[in-house]
Amino acid sequence: MKTLRKTDKTGKTKLPRRPRNPLVALAHRRRAGAHGGSRKTDRQQGRRALRRALEEQ
Repeated sequence: MKTLRKTDKTGKTKLPRRPRNPLVALAHRRRAGAHGGSRKTDRQQGRRALRRALEEQ
């Protein structure tokens, strides 16, 4: 079995260029999206407002 770790001229261990987990590279490339409210919150607020308006009448 081949080892991934090698030593340089000074004897220090060099880490491999590729990650141990191949999915890590994909995760590092991904960027976070906007943290805004979703349509779900708008619908819920609308439902609450409608319920309050109907209860007042």
